[in-house]
Amino acid sequence: MSIAIVPNGSLIADYVLDSANNDSTRSSVPNTLGDLMVLLERNPPKSFPMLGTTASLIAAFFDSSFEETTIDRVNQMRGRFRRYLETRKYAENSIRSYVNYVRILIGSARQFGWRPNQTAPKEWQQVLALAPGRKCTDIARYLSQTKKSPGDVTIEDVESWADLRLHEGVSYSGVSDKKGLFWRLLRECNCNRNLPLSITKVTQYGILLASFPSPCALRLRVC
Repeated sequence: MSIAIVPNGSLIADYVLDSANNDSTRSSVPNTLGDLMVLLERNPPKSFPMLGTTASLIAAFFDSSFEETTIDRVNQMRGRFRRYLETRKYAENSIRSYVNYVRILIGSARQFGWRPNQTAPKEWQQVLALAPGRKCTDIARYLSQTKKSPGDVTIEDVESWADLRLHEGVSYSGVSDKKGLFWRLLRECNCNRNLPLSITKVTQYGILLASFPSPCALRLRVC
């Protein structure tokens, strides 16, 4: 699928679908931006041109093609896409419009049956299934889009995610807590050997009650 590069500050850009993408055998449940745009083109809404323009900007943001850009990745963009537009000097009303159309794209994907994590590698399924209960879903989803398996995650990868969240305005303590929760989840699943020392070096101190001397022995020692 071809994309159009949008000039800085422009609200409207051309959007072109390759004819090869009109394959009738394509799945009715979209996994990528390419899938979604083909499905929308079959019965295009009035906003279809702007949805196409927004999709082109998203692909440029990820520096990838429509077919390489999964809906999961789009769903994880959060405030980064807004900052991407701000750094390219788009007008505020244009930025608000594009951000709104991103929400419409995600909503359309859901209507077609898309659900988060459906394209995640099988190696991530256990971690993603447990992540909500461990309160680290966002970081698990993010890394599942960039790493083939949890075992490939490095400390640098987690710190890169943390930097992104800090730039989005999340508090340092909140980001730090989330990192710890995620590393503990990987330790629990026994699927990563790159755990930081703060997670692997767990020292527990304690003395069994049976090892304590009897009260009589204590009194004799005092005397």
